[in-house]
Amino acid sequence: MNRSNVARQTVLLLTVSPWDEPKRLRRQLAEVLSQDSDIVYVTLPFGLRKPACNTDRMDGSIRVISLAGPPVPLRLFLRFPALRLAYERILAWQLGRRLVDTANISAVFCFTSNYPTLLARFQHVPVIYVANDDHASMAGSLFARKIILRDQARAIALCDRVVSVSEVIARKLSQHGKPVHVMYPGHNCEVLPLDHFSNSERLERSVCFFGYIDWRIDFDLLTFLLNNGWYVALIGPVIGTAHLIAGLQERFPERFDVLPAVAAEQAVDLLARYEVLIVPYHYRTAEQAAVMELPNKMFVYFSALRPVVTTWMPNLKLVESGLIYRAATHDEFLSLCLRAIEEDSAAYAARRRRVSQENTWETRRSTLRALIEGADSPLLPEVVS
Repeated sequence: MNRSNVARQTVLLLTVSPWDEPKRLRRQLAEVLSQDSDIVYVTLPFGLRKPACNTDRMDGSIRVISLAGPPVPLRLFLRFPALRLAYERILAWQLGRRLVDTANISAVFCFTSNYPTLLARFQHVPVIYVANDDHASMAGSLFARKIILRDQARAIALCDRVVSVSEVIARKLSQHGKPVHVMYPGHNCEVLPLDHFSNSERLERSVCFFGYIDWRIDFDLLTFLLNNGWYVALIGPVIGTAHLIAGLQERFPERFDVLPAVAAEQAVDLLARYEVLIVPYHYRTAEQAAVMELPNKMFVYFSALRPVVTTWMPNLKLVESGLIYRAATHDEFLSLCLRAIEEDSAAYAARRRRVSQENTWETRRSTLRALIEGADSPLLPEVVS
């Protein structure tokens, strides 16, 4: 794309994810869009992470706005529709005040269905709903699932286009009568050169996970690996699992390590120190596992030139020798780690490198521009098969 031919525009991103969290899809998308547009990244109140006060600042070229949450639990607004509608109108008014000096908003990317009423104020510009997860399948109760599905339907009705990071999720969302564009996440990592594969040393019988250390992590599987003599490292923010981590650190002080969160761009060299990179997820239901097709961390893993072993996800992409090995049981997971090490080769490393290079955010820019400018039909998934 010739940037000189693209008029400078303002793109708004609405999300409940704070800007200062470790980089995820919302921030990565904001950064790639900032090459062509002025970006306003808005964090809306949600759960325990709701901002304590309104803030408005610049981070490099990106404007970051956080809207404060109410002094009462947000769950009250879920239970009382009238309260919720009133609160959404207050948020819309607050956001309008923040944006009063912002001209030429050309598009809105919405990453949340929590506040669909907000979208109505942007009826004169393209509004793009991004379904980066299947939140309904992860709901802890039928009541929460019902609310999520209702809000999702309201949000999609107010949007011009819908994007999904999964073909499975796209099929679910297509029931709302709008075409759903599939766009897998990209990455901004520097891919290691191939000579790094041959010349670098790796910790023997070691596995590493990079990402949020939360309820999805199968600590029983990690314990199984540790009991079988493996070294296990986790890299990322700890969310609700500190007690499980403490137990493993006490039992396996020499072979279990938890490292602080680092940006994906700085993680590649660190990940390359381990023999196998893992995705040890477990899900509450089969439906949750089914919607997982390509975790964002896969391209970061491939940038480190290492093989990947995951727990069972029926619709996982790129499942083939040398790239991703998928296990249904703990015993199979262990055997596949051994197989991945045994089969590892420069030829496989070259394939991982090529997959990583072909799935950067830079390669997604044309898709993002098409979404902003108006795509008439669903886009094909942008991923190497």
